Order: sequence, then C-alpha cells, then structure tokens
Amino acid sequence: MKIFERISVFTSQLVSSVLVCLLVSGCSGPTDSEKITGDLANMTASPGPHSRLSPATNDGRSFPSDGAVIAGNRVELLIDGPETYDAMFAAINGAEDHINLETFILADDQVGRRLADALAERAANGVVVNVCYDAVGSMSTGDDYFNELKSRGINILAFHPLMETEPGDWHNRNHRKILIVDGETGFTGGLNFTENYRFDSESAVSEARFDESWRDTHLKIRGPAVAAMQEAFLTNWMDEAEGRPVAQADYFPDLKAVGNQEVAIVAATGDDELGSTVVDYLISAVKNASSRIWITQAYFAPTDELVDELEVAARRGVDVRVLLPQESDVDIAELAARAHYSDLLEAGVRIFEYKSGILHAKTAVIDENWSTVGSSNLDVLSIEFNNELNAIVLDRNFAERMAETFLQDSRNTDEITADQWEERSLWSKVKHGSAKLLQGGH
Repeated sequence: MKIFERISVFTSQLVSSVLVCLLVSGCSGPTDSEKITGDLANMTASPGPHSRLSPATNDGRSFPSDGAVIAGNRVELLIDGPETYDAMFAAINGAEDHINLETFILADDQVGRRLADALAERAANGVVVNVCYDAVGSMSTGDDYFNELKSRGINILAFHPLMETEPGDWHNRNHRKILIVDGETGFTGGLNFTENYRFDSESAVSEARFDESWRDTHLKIRGPAVAAMQEAFLTNWMDEAEGRPVAQADYFPDLKAVGNQEVAIVAATGDDELGSTVVDYLISAVKNASSRIWITQAYFAPTDELVDELEVAARRGVDVRVLLPQESDVDIAELAARAHYSDLLEAGVRIFEYKSGILHAKTAVIDENWSTVGSSNLDVLSIEFNNELNAIVLDRNFAERMAETFLQDSRNTDEITADQWEERSLWSKVKHGSAKLLQGGH
C-alpha cells in the first residue's frame, strides 16, 4: 500500500519498472471531480508578516534565500495516531467554510470511514470539502470509496493516476500530508489516514493484523503560516486539475497573530529537477549547528552532502544523534540506512534504533530553537521524486518539546556503538557494503 515509501534509495533505478508492473495490474484512480469553480489567482493572499532570509548562523534565522519565516503562530506537537486524529477530527467537525485535505494514503478502513463520514457531514451543511490523494499511495483503496465521497458532495482529485498520466511523470508522487480547516487551522507531518496509526506507540495491540504500533509525529498550526500551507495546497490542486479552478470558498481569511512562534512552510515539488528544498533547509541548519543535531527519520538513505555535513558537525563537537527504525515496514530500507553506519559512527555520530514499533516520523531539532516536522523522508524518493511539505518552527520552547520527545523515544531504542558495529557478521558487512555501492555513496 505504501509503495513509494517502501522502495529504498539503492533501487531507485527500478522505479519506472515497478510502476509499469502497477500499471499492468490495472490500479487506476477515479476521475477528477467536476464540481470546481473559481480562480486561484483571485484567491491568493500574502501569508502575513514574514521575512526572506539567507543562510547565515543558527540564530533562528538560518534559511536559504527563498525562505519565508512567518511570525505570529501557535504550533502544537502531536504524537501518534490517537492524539493526532482527535485533533484533526475536532477541527473537521468545527469547519464552517471549507476543508482542504491532501494525503498520500487514504484507506477504506476504520479511520478512512470515520474521515468519510466527518467530511460528508460538513459537506451536507454547506462546507466546501476538497480532497487530493495520491493514486499510487492509495492504490489499495477501491473506486467505490472515492465514488461514495463524490456522491456525498466532496470534491475529489487523484494525483497522477497511472492510466491518465504520461509515463515520464509516473515517478512524481504526492507524498504530502496537509489538512487545512477554514484557512485558519493547519495540520502537517507524517501521518496518513489509515489504521496503521490508530494505536499509540505504547499501546498493546490486540488485533493480529496490527502486530506492531506505528510511531509518528504531526503538527497543528494556527496563525498566518496557515496561508502558506493553503497556497501550497491550492497550487498543487490547480496544477493537477490542469487549469480547472477549485470550488469557491474563503481560502485566505485575514489571519491575525495568535502566538509568538515563527514558522516557515517548505513545499518541495518532485518534478522540478531541483532536488528537495526541504533537504536544502536541513543541510543549511546542519552546516551552521553549534550544539545539537537530533534527527528522527523513518527512511534514511541521505545524500552524500548531508552525510558529509553530519560527520563534519560531529567532528567539530556538535552532539549529532540519528534515531532510526530497528525494524522498518520494508526490510530493504533498513539495509539502505545501515549502509551509512560505519562512516557516521567513526565520525562520532550517535545512532539509535527504535524497537517499540514501526518508526514513521520525519523530524529534526537543531540547536536551541530550530525544529522541523513534515512528510519528507531522507531518501531518493522524497529528495528527487515526491511532492513534500515540512514546517520549520523557530521557537526555543517548541525545540525543547521536540528534544524531550526525542529523548523519550530514545528510551525505546538500542544504541549502536562503533565497537558493536564492527563485530557484526561478515555477511552483514557484505550486504551493507553492497548497499552503499548501489546508493552511489562514498
């Protein structure tokens, strides 16, 4: 079901072949909704007070030159499915004007049915509801589910259905996770809408089909930064809808400051041949880090540049830690990550493997006030091919909350030491060396 999160970096050359197989199996998505009116050009508004910044130091204003840091926000950290879904469904149930949802996986299961009912109830009360899902990420969900949503007044858009997309664009998937309610409240992070997340990471799982809990992280954002999320959603919708306008609603209300946190919304587009702006921002922060770099990552097969900068930071005395899955939902992803362990450990990077369930979070906290949460993995799919969206939060208190969460997660890990790693079997060394060669690593 999560095929584009389940292919490791060193099999990237086979992506086109995999997609051909999917095409032959006949997994097409539903057609676009016909209920769309309006014009994005007439809806666009400034996201509020912001500044455009260049990378300099990690003083809370270290971004590439195209970054917009937006002031006046309140950001809430959400951990795992129950807490995140409770917050999102509360927002959906209170919607008065519109709901915009963008997700990689939208499953026809307990969570997906709950979502369908909540969205349909609001649509029946005059709320505009727009849902964009990735046609491959949601390929296990039948057309009946989406047709029912359309019949209940919900505007549906499938991103790049294989039967309706040029083969050269098959690799470009929409991996973002965005929910925006009334243009005032936004959610983003790592969670899709699927039963994989219905248990928190510490709960006992009673059903055989959910033999492991999924650990993930999400954000709830209120304030002017939500307009930047809205612009990313609407731009993607209009691009995929090929010029047909989106249903009219008050997408850009006047957003007043509701807090004191600064936020940058980073939207990466996978088909622009420019790489990932999300990773560019991360590398900029890593280069300028002076005290701490703590990364939690579900699929870790980073670029040489990021690996090099992590090693350089560790050697100059920065506390560099990487928290990764001990067991991934894809075995090959574990191999891709472990191909980097020797070099990282030699440089002084501390590596922790999470063992309490399936780790799916994509977060980082750097120095005292730089944090990011979003959809972007550190693998070739997110870096080169996927549409992704991360929020960067500049706030000391929020960074401390992120650090506390990292330490809490670390209690459910095994730390991998350099000596221990060197004692692994010869076969493991061969596998990891081969994986590194296939990734093109140095």
